[in-house]
Amino acid sequence: MYKKPFISVEMGIESGSVRLMKEHMKGKALPFSVDNWPEIVIEGIGHLNDYDWWPLCTIMTGQPDETEDDVIATINLIDDLRANNAKMFYTPVLFIPLKEAVLGNCRRTSLENLTELQWEVISRCWRNNIDFWAPDMQKIVGPLFLFAHWFYARWKHGKKSTRPVLRLAGFPVANKLDKPCDPNYCKGNNNNGFRGAFEQVKEKFF
Repeated sequence: MYKKPFISVEMGIESGSVRLMKEHMKGKALPFSVDNWPEIVIEGIGHLNDYDWWPLCTIMTGQPDETEDDVIATINLIDDLRANNAKMFYTPVLFIPLKEAVLGNCRRTSLENLTELQWEVISRCWRNNIDFWAPDMQKIVGPLFLFAHWFYARWKHGKKSTRPVLRLAGFPVANKLDKPCDPNYCKGNNNNGFRGAFEQVKEKFF
């Protein structure tokens, strides 16, 4: 897959939300305006890729003041990076307060506190990693994710993790952030179609 050597470096994207970046990390965009943060990220990684730098990028969710719109902005940035064929390793992280930082007195985030959209951030990051770095492992990791969800995650974290985990396992799961499902797979309520069968399985087991 990798025909020539590449260089890697750790970078903190942290969020796709311009509001959060303005509030807590506006210096990351310098010398450019943080108002253009998503575009800066996409173009910056594109330039790195042009010279065979494939960064490891942290993407954070669970900040104390993170809203649904902020999470959606982060998911949109993840999707835009994928659409632009960004060569990178997506590293989703949960918010952890650092001493002497702006949010140093806030409580750390745990998986138990995540919303379904915040689970989507984690799911899409790892889905992109699998598709890019280990596409030949998909038939192995998919069942593993389903097994882990059935015997652990759904009991520990509830149904809010189900859709993201199913997406991570390779199922064509659609939600309000997605484009309409491919008609070759989705046939409305027709139980003869793949989507109808999938919905029956999901209702029975998840």
